[in-house]
Formats: sequence, structure tokens, C-alpha cells
Amino acid sequence: MLAYAGDDPVGWCSVAPRETYRALLAARVISLPEGEGVWSVVCFFLAARARRGGLLPPLLEAACSYAAGRGAAVIEAYPWPGGSSYRYMGTRELYLAAGFRDVPVPPGQRPVMRRPARAGQG
Repeated sequence: MLAYAGDDPVGWCSVAPRETYRALLAARVISLPEGEGVWSVVCFFLAARARRGGLLPPLLEAACSYAAGRGAAVIEAYPWPGGSSYRYMGTRELYLAAGFRDVPVPPGQRPVMRRPARAGQG
């Protein structure tokens, strides 16, 4: 999903069916919950000139809408539990504000958050 300021590309969000992310499937620190129709949001990028402008929430929502329009049932995200060096994966606060909820994971595993692909669904 690309973000533009006029005709100028200023950011993107990587979202796709979970099974297409080989590194995610092979990760030992992320416990992936069962489910079908799961799409994953794995990272964001914003150009320096577009940061701190409130672009991430609408970019995340556009990514979720895109996934829903292509058959996703659930959107999943893996925010880093702390530290600024991994914020490109999105913060827990960003996902909570977009309707994502924590999924129970075993101790020592990265956080996993989910929401229905279409906001407002069960």
C-alpha cells in the first residue's frame, strides 16, 4: 500500500497474505495463531518529510481495506514490545487505535495483534 502527498510518494505499508511472508513463517520468536484468510501487516515506511503528520493511521486503515477487498478475514500485526528502533513495524498504540486486540502468546514470544479485516466485525 503506497501513500502519496499529491503526486509525491511518501510512504508505504507492507500487507499481504501471511503465508507469503517466508521470514515470518520461519520466525522462532513469533507464535502464529491458527486461522484462515489471515493477512499480515509487517512494516511501514514514511519519508522524513511525512513523519509526525498523522499518516500512519490512515495508511494502516487503507492496508486493512485493501486486504479485506481481496478476501482477508483477519488482519494480523506484530508490534515490537518496546524501543524506537523497530517502530517501522508499528506500535501497539497504533494498532489498538485501529481496533486490533492482543492475541495470547507464549512467554518470550513477540506480541501478536489481530482485528477482523473489516472494522466493526466480530
